[in-house]
Amino acid sequence: CHLEGELKVKVSGPLWVDVSHPDAHKGTGLRLVQERLGIGPAETMAFGDYLNDLELLGLAEHSYAMANAHEQVLTAARYMTLSNDERGVDVVLRRMLYGG
Repeated sequence: CHLEGELKVKVSGPLWVDVSHPDAHKGTGLRLVQERLGIGPAETMAFGDYLNDLELLGLAEHSYAMANAHEQVLTAARYMTLSNDERGVDVVLRRMLYGG
C-alpha cells in the first residue's frame, strides 16, 4: 500500500482496515502496560483473531488465536482456543482461574 512507512495499515477483519501512526497499535499499548506493571511476556496472556493482533500476540508468552482467526494469527500464536462465537476467551480464562 502506498501509505505504508508513513502510516501503519493493517487488515483487521474481512471488511475492516486499521490506519494509524506506525507506533500506534495493540502491541504498543500492551508494552506500556507491561512496563508499568513490571511484568514480561512470561506473565502476559493475549488473544487475537485478525492481523491487527499480531504485535499484541508477539508480546505474550501465553498467546492464543481464536479458532476462527486469520491464518497468520493461527501461525503466530502459541495456542488456540474456541472461536469468538464459542466464547473461546472465556473458556481459557475460566480454565486458568478455576481449573478444568
